[in-house]
Amino acid sequence: MQLKLLAKLPYHLLALKDLPTFTPTAMLFKPWNEQPSPRHIIQGDSSAGLDAIPSVDINLDQTLTKVEYFVISPHNTKSLVEALPKGQKIGAIKISFPKSIVEDVTEDTFDEDEQLYTAIEEKIKANSYGTYEIDIWKNTDSITSVAVPRFKEAIVNNFLARKLVEKFSDLVQSWVILSLCEIKYGDILNRLDINDTSEKVKVYSSVPSLKPPHFISGISASLHAQLKKNPGTSLFSIVVRSEGNLGYERINVESLLEGGYVLSEIFGKDFDNKSYIGNVTNSSKALHQGYGSSMYI
Repeated sequence: MQLKLLAKLPYHLLALKDLPTFTPTAMLFKPWNEQPSPRHIIQGDSSAGLDAIPSVDINLDQTLTKVEYFVISPHNTKSLVEALPKGQKIGAIKISFPKSIVEDVTEDTFDEDEQLYTAIEEKIKANSYGTYEIDIWKNTDSITSVAVPRFKEAIVNNFLARKLVEKFSDLVQSWVILSLCEIKYGDILNRLDINDTSEKVKVYSSVPSLKPPHFISGISASLHAQLKKNPGTSLFSIVVRSEGNLGYERINVESLLEGGYVLSEIFGKDFDNKSYIGNVTNSSKALHQGYGSSMYI
């Protein structure tokens, strides 16, 4: 009779009746003690103490009274500078870090608590800071140029740009800055104007302006930031089409040729356009052959 009553009970009551009894227990939720570090913070031990301020010294072998065009190029577009007449070296820029940062440690000391060789850490830090020497060339009576190498320490760009503007701002009539950017599809070349309202060369004025969200970086961006502080500065800013990781961009050959043509027009009638365009073309061919069939993965 009891079985028949159980059978008549609803299914959920029957299921609850058959379940074994249990004693409730408390559950402890342990909070995380460490939050993940923001992505912009570099956690590497070798770069965690990046507190070194580079020293930038500009030494000229001769006194300059006027620089009509001062051409500054990053490493990737240096072929546009090297295609200029050779001229003569008139000075150098030396960039170094404090001796306390780059000095090597001779004795290994072992920390039993941290289990680290501090000497090895110091050697890694010493190799992270380099010394650079950049030549300053007077290509013609009106053109002076500097090809800036790629720095492992990005902070050097800011200090170098500040020093260049301080040294040459009273001498330079027109700054010519080359930059790199993955510019808008369909554009071969762009220009970037900041606060200059003077009349420009017709060919340069016909180049489309660089628009957001596209941007430049490196020494070119640092120079633009410094020149922005000097209203009325005459600036020719040519942005060459490129693609790839910052500092290791692959240059568009057609854009490089177009940039050379615009530069030759900026330098005026007294400049040997034909010879310069020929040098740019030859360097572009070598650049194109060097690329081969490479592909970014």
